[in-house]
Amino acid sequence: ACAVVFSQEHYPVLFLAFLPLLLLAWRHGLSGMVVGVVVLALTSGVPATRGGGPFGLLASNDPTVRLLFWQMYIASACVLA
Repeated sequence: ACAVVFSQEHYPVLFLAFLPLLLLAWRHGLSGMVVGVVVLALTSGVPATRGGGPFGLLASNDPTVRLLFWQMYIASACVLA
């Protein structure tokens, strides 16, 4: 799901990756949540820094804005899981 979400640049489907994360958290508890958030952070970090994937849809080309948005994305994944 992470590869599909971060390989396309046309639709803002960032939160589609939360469904497998929730499945991991429900089935494996805290350890599943930690593994899921780490995979999500590693998979989404490269597109966030390069401006690819859904992060390319941001109006600003400033890398600081993209990284702050990425941090909020990972924080929301932690809170949700």
